[in-house]
Amino acid sequence: MRIVFVDECARHPYSGETLREKGMGGTEATVVRVSEALVREGHEVEVGQAARFVEERSYGVAYKPIRNIDTADVQIALRDPGTLKRFPGAILWCHDHPWGGGACPYAFHRDFVAETDPLIVAVSHYHAGKIREVIPEARVEVIENPIDDELQPDGTKHNPHKLLFASAPCKGLRKTLAVFDALRKRDSRFKLLVANPGYMRPDPGMFYKRRNVNYIGALPHWNLIRQMRTALCVFTANNEFPETFGLVFAEAYAVGTPVVAPDYGAVPEVIGKEGLLPADADAEAYIKRVLEVMRNRPDVRLRDDLRTSAVTKRWIALLTHQGQTTNKEKQHANTGRD
Repeated sequence: MRIVFVDECARHPYSGETLREKGMGGTEATVVRVSEALVREGHEVEVGQAARFVEERSYGVAYKPIRNIDTADVQIALRDPGTLKRFPGAILWCHDHPWGGGACPYAFHRDFVAETDPLIVAVSHYHAGKIREVIPEARVEVIENPIDDELQPDGTKHNPHKLLFASAPCKGLRKTLAVFDALRKRDSRFKLLVANPGYMRPDPGMFYKRRNVNYIGALPHWNLIRQMRTALCVFTANNEFPETFGLVFAEAYAVGTPVVAPDYGAVPEVIGKEGLLPADADAEAYIKRVLEVMRNRPDVRLRDDLRTSAVTKRWIALLTHQGQTTNKEKQHANTGRD
């Protein structure tokens, strides 16, 4: 099967090398992982990118300028419903909230989406529910972001005073820093490392005169995972911008690292509610939870159905059905012309 992903949103070109060598947003990382997994299953995959001017082949996937992409059995439009105007009949793979925002502040084109009725892929049931709030009649399938099968606990010793924030700054960084300040007053040995996916830089003033806070920026995936393994927990007080999936929390569970976070957005769906704090929890509640995790670090594991091998099967089933449906529609249209 020939499969084409169309990305008109990413501000920079990306490929498998980008994932392995640089920091990368969760959406783009997921596109790379799904594309490579489909190639391993024998499919031909292209990723067309508006920000790309030179073709590149990486781990079997062809990354091309959009003007160079070939015809396909199935096309998948990434994030922006406006792409459907240029690629009618494509699946719309949403990663963002239907009200836009984040790195790609497009409008959801509610009337246009309702009129064209594309098959929409959401990344969690929470996300699907938000889409249906905007378009109740939408056809929505849920396929979660894949987590590498190889990401497993490996016995790495963790630092009991190291916390890791690894999300975009808009996802509660300011509140997380305030909570950390209160925690450090309780125990000055704690330190907070702040990473981000690279598409949004924090205000440098947030770190001014803050002790034991290290901004480490956008990291290659292997380095981010290393930071996760050695941290007491992944830590966030985000109740400002809900996750549609929560890739960093899923990856933390994959390698056995606990998460201290609020019950907010898709996070409880992805890693379970146990240990999560109320969305309106105050600093004292976070401090209590961090100290509990330090005294008795929980043994956490990722759900098997979120692993790449399981997610790829769901993608193949969906794309096969969509390809068959598209072919029948083309045959019917050709018969009508004859």
